[in-house]
Amino acid sequence: YKELKEDILKHERTRNSDFQNAIRLLNEKEREEYGHPYFLQQRQEQNESLSRKKRNTDLLTESATNNPKRKNSKKERKQTKKKRQKDRKNKDKRALDFRFRKQRRSCARHEMYVDFDEIGWSGWIISPKGYNAFHCKGECPFPLGQSQKPTNHATVQSIVHALRVGKDVSTPCCVPNKLYSISLLYFDDDENVILKQYDDMVAASCGCH
Repeated sequence: YKELKEDILKHERTRNSDFQNAIRLLNEKEREEYGHPYFLQQRQEQNESLSRKKRNTDLLTESATNNPKRKNSKKERKQTKKKRQKDRKNKDKRALDFRFRKQRRSCARHEMYVDFDEIGWSGWIISPKGYNAFHCKGECPFPLGQSQKPTNHATVQSIVHALRVGKDVSTPCCVPNKLYSISLLYFDDDENVILKQYDDMVAASCGCH
């Protein structure tokens, strides 16, 4: 048994020594391979690949910044914005023009100068030679506003006309709703000179009646 035991111990020592030698050889092999030109070239290629990726990223960033299509897109957005602003201004202008035209078409007072000589009255009217009588002109569309000074009857007539519930019912008429008088110097039938005030000769304002 003693010899067998010594053989076993000797075998264990030899195996441990072989194991340690194997570890040492593996470490040396790893160091050799890591320093081998092949691995050095691999590391260099990896570094170059990373550098290329970084350069490509920088180029893409610069290209995105200086891209003509991107600049054109920005220019197109500005042009679109300007066009929208112009369209909005034109729309507002058209709305103002429509309101202005509507106001011009609405019932209102307009000048009307009466020359007595032209109407054949100069033979008996001494003074004045003429005057501004004004006249009323324009539409009385539904619905009638307070600016058109409608009578209650005109308001009802406007509603009936708009709803078409009555036959041959027209819109209210634009007529004087307030009149002024003027003084005339004239000859009467006996050739006497008379100064007289004539009522309702001047349209002071107009409304829908």
